[in-house]
Amino acid sequence: MSRAVFRAGLPALAALALAACDNGPTDPAGRDPADLAASVVLGDAQAGTVGRALADSVVVQVSTRGGSPLRGLELEWRVLSEGGEILRSTTTTGRDGRSANAWVLGTRAGEQLLEVRALLDGGPAVLDTVRASAAADVPAALRLVGDSVRTLGVGDTVRLAVQGTDRFGNPVPAAALRPQWASLDPTVAVADSTGLVRVVGAGDAAVEAVAGTARVRVVVRAGAATEEFPVTWSGHYPYVRRFYQGGGRMLAIGLENYRATTYSLTFGFSGAAWSNTGSTGALFTSAGDLYVAPDGTAYGTGTLDTYVSPPGGAWRPDSTLRGWQRVTGAGGAVFGLRSPLYSGRSSVERLAGGRLTDLALPEPYAGRQVNAFAAASETELYASTETETAYWNGTAWSLVPGTGLGFANLVSPSGGGAVWGVLGRSALYTLRGGRAERVSNPLEDRGEAVLSLAVDRDGQPYLLHPAGFFYRTAAGWREHRFAKTWDRVTAVWPADDGSVWVSAYRNTGEMTYYGLRHELVMLRVRVRAR
Repeated sequence: MSRAVFRAGLPALAALALAACDNGPTDPAGRDPADLAASVVLGDAQAGTVGRALADSVVVQVSTRGGSPLRGLELEWRVLSEGGEILRSTTTTGRDGRSANAWVLGTRAGEQLLEVRALLDGGPAVLDTVRASAAADVPAALRLVGDSVRTLGVGDTVRLAVQGTDRFGNPVPAAALRPQWASLDPTVAVADSTGLVRVVGAGDAAVEAVAGTARVRVVVRAGAATEEFPVTWSGHYPYVRRFYQGGGRMLAIGLENYRATTYSLTFGFSGAAWSNTGSTGALFTSAGDLYVAPDGTAYGTGTLDTYVSPPGGAWRPDSTLRGWQRVTGAGGAVFGLRSPLYSGRSSVERLAGGRLTDLALPEPYAGRQVNAFAAASETELYASTETETAYWNGTAWSLVPGTGLGFANLVSPSGGGAVWGVLGRSALYTLRGGRAERVSNPLEDRGEAVLSLAVDRDGQPYLLHPAGFFYRTAAGWREHRFAKTWDRVTAVWPADDGSVWVSAYRNTGEMTYYGLRHELVMLRVRVRAR
């Protein structure tokens, strides 16, 4: 630092003392060191920052043993052990025997010393030693404690820590470091102010610590763990169409080609295993649907009968709902699509509070086959034919704008929300308030088909393909790929606990009288934490 810079920062007291140095004594240098008494009257034991000037100037007063101020004595100021710099290497005491100097601390943190000596004819004599405590400057560099890449599982937590150094390489104490932590992708990891990181989703996320002008990142790599749940049953060729959840129950509906007949099957999850909850043929149709209400009551459709299963109870046909071909629901409302085979025309009914209401499906829908059916809320419903989709807003039906919007499937989250549908192989749409919006997705970009579509409780879609599935987060689309190859995967469903269920099967190689036996496996993939 230049002399001009030192003068610019010199405290007023030092400037006054130095200005008085012109009035020198007759012969102060000829005195004996034993005749001198000196003390630091200002600036001793200060605390400062390395490389910076102390807040107060150092003022030394020199007097005779008799107590008279000694005027005109030349003093030498020497910094010791990398103690920094002073404004002037020599000064002269004024009329009051005082002399001042400004001290810029050195670059080493810890105690620093400044020695003041009287320049006498017999040689320099040490008058006093000034001490200062130098603390590290603000962090200029950060270093991670541990690896720069942490591999964790969804739901895991880890506490990250950093060490900091200032611009001179001095360690910055932890109490003074106070780094600010932030995740650059909170859909994968979230961080609090103490560096505690919780993994909330599969993927990679950079977690950054910032302190002063320094920053450092650690990559949190979260893998999605997959569990396999083989399903014990006596069938041969399983095909799970869709999963359903509500009221603490998780069910799946599937098909089996058995003895040249297609049967509908239901499977339930106990928390530890999946098992067949409906005997073969109980839901005697290849087009069966399920809905599980918030109280745990399940509704399933057959060829003409509609089956109801109370929580923990067996499936029983319900004659009041006879003829429902499809079933959907949201909250406490259950909607049924009555088959043309039953009454000669399609109709839609709403069951809520024990009351069954005909929603009077208008022409031409009443005379057509409705292929897709989904509730957006307790008062909103979508019904789709091969070429059009109708919307019921709670009081009236209207046509969803758009040419050729005939969805083969429509799905909504458990309890309702935005309805999603797929046109053709992979054109994805979301339906809100009777209008459809096209949503770009990776499978459409790659020209691949969506094998199964599901929506989580937050209204985000999941798209199944043979090697894995895509799901959408606030940060965009992510993909999970299966660790092994399955003969076929058929359905995907995001559960309320953040895990994703996928049905898969593989060829066992066992040939029976009725054909080749396949093993049905339910996969639980942990891609999010709740």
